[in-house]
Amino acid sequence: MRTGTLLRNEQLTLVPRCIIADHGLPAPADDVLRLWVDLYCDAIQRPHFRTLREIQGDILQRVLRHFGVDADATPCIELYFQITTRIELYPKSLTPCARSRPSARRTGPAERAVPACQRPTSRSAT
Repeated sequence: MRTGTLLRNEQLTLVPRCIIADHGLPAPADDVLRLWVDLYCDAIQRPHFRTLREIQGDILQRVLRHFGVDADATPCIELYFQITTRIELYPKSLTPCARSRPSARRTGPAERAVPACQRPTSRSAT
């Protein structure tokens, strides 16, 4: 774990490993990952806007072609988004994060501060 990193991302290596397994490539996963990262770094430097889905679609297709695979990159793209849209904190970050927010055990609903916009107004009848 790097200092300051709260989210886990080791599962990104699943994408290169799946490419290798699905297509029977003899290449090491590190080589596939390195090419993928290099292509990504190049793609995000381009001046025109593209969505992350477009970028990943382009570069994962290029990764497949680089290794001689003539296949649709859609399963790789979907796996990438399955992995990256699921957030998992490192276990050591759970304790500091838990300390930084009020706990429901310390204050019950009646004891919590009510924002001014949600406080009932008392209007006297005149």
